[in-house]
Amino acid sequence: MKRPTIVFLLVAFAVVIAIFLMRPSSDYAMDNTPTATPRPGASIVVLPRTSSVATPKPTVSSTKFLNVPFIAQAPLANWSDPRQQNGCEEASLLMAMGWITGERFTPAQNEKRITDFADWQIEKYGFSTDTNADDTAKLMREYLKYDKVRVVHDITLSDIKKELSKGNLVLVPANGQRIGNPNFTAPGPLTHMFPILGYDSATDEFIVNDPGTRQGGSYRYSSSAVEASLQDYPSGATHGYQTPGKTAMLVVEK
Repeated sequence: MKRPTIVFLLVAFAVVIAIFLMRPSSDYAMDNTPTATPRPGASIVVLPRTSSVATPKPTVSSTKFLNVPFIAQAPLANWSDPRQQNGCEEASLLMAMGWITGERFTPAQNEKRITDFADWQIEKYGFSTDTNADDTAKLMREYLKYDKVRVVHDITLSDIKKELSKGNLVLVPANGQRIGNPNFTAPGPLTHMFPILGYDSATDEFIVNDPGTRQGGSYRYSSSAVEASLQDYPSGATHGYQTPGKTAMLVVEK
């Protein structure tokens, strides 16, 4: 091959390479999202390539509740025992102590704990059937030897939420027939007590440990059901006694 021919080919090759390198770099972009043509008079907003697709905001759960062990008032379903039939206050206090200490027990152990608790009350006070908010707090101080408990009377749902927001555990006396739990034997207990572990603002529900049923762990009640059921009651065998408007709660702090 003649030398001029070689020179010509080299020059031609160099020209082709130069033309290729002069192409716009945007042709190599990784983002292939088409750009919309704006309507006349519309403002043109240039977005970064990483923002071509909107990223949805993460869903934040509003559900946060205390880690309280669940204890049914009749852990082995021995409902014929009057101490367990009326053991919601004892079970609620023992759940509160489980939250405080972190201790956990078997159902058989919990049955004995509840009956021992009731026997102590019978020996000291002559009864174990029903204790109102003040007397239940007294039991926590005297029998369980825990003093960081206080009683608030004439409460609303806002009062309960306020204490929960502080990280405190709330126990409420209630009319079990107004709460609407399908697991209760109809018509349900007139005098009842359960701890409230938290509040879910997304569903407007309270999360509770209801000792009146073995299905009561982390159970959800609507705000309206809790509000309708709030009801303090006198201590002793007072089934059927109700005073509309009297409400209370026990606030337990760690």
